[in-house]
Amino acid sequence: MTAETRVALLDSGPDRLDLEIDGQKTAVKADFGELSRRLVGTLPDELHDLLDISLVVYAANRIVSRGGRTDPEIGLRWRRRFLCVLPVRRPDLWTQDGVRSALESLLGFLSEDSWQFDFTEGRFEGPRQAIFDYGNDAEFETDRVIPFSGGLDSLSGAADALLARNERVVLVSHTSSTKIAPVQRAW
Repeated sequence: MTAETRVALLDSGPDRLDLEIDGQKTAVKADFGELSRRLVGTLPDELHDLLDISLVVYAANRIVSRGGRTDPEIGLRWRRRFLCVLPVRRPDLWTQDGVRSALESLLGFLSEDSWQFDFTEGRFEGPRQAIFDYGNDAEFETDRVIPFSGGLDSLSGAADALLARNERVVLVSHTSSTKIAPVQRAW
């Protein structure tokens, strides 16, 4: 296992997160523009925190290398250790042992890495994320929310729900690759 990587959330804005990963500052774009235009109401603090936590974990996972294919010690550096220091809106929730340990355990299982979180009370100002609204005239009801990568597996799941089952679905996606982005936008 490699040395511990310290990840700190320095600032959270409506369109970016400012992070420091082992002393190197980086900004992560969190473009909620389209999502925000479709939302109304106020997102509860714990869900806003979860969005921030998710983006920090995603960024740390993408930025911190496991060694690469040409690294002669790739197997030795496969498992990484992260210490994430994050200001949150609801420290009373996130600092509970059961909540923190469940989050660390889940991320460890999914990534084969070691995750440790130190949640602090944060001060957040500015516009807050809002809750889904799919039109002013009618209420939108959904049968299922489906993660959608644009790959064949998620496409078949979406097609099955939409065509075979005639379900009303919401496709949730992110674009980390410019090659698959056009497919995701088309759906």
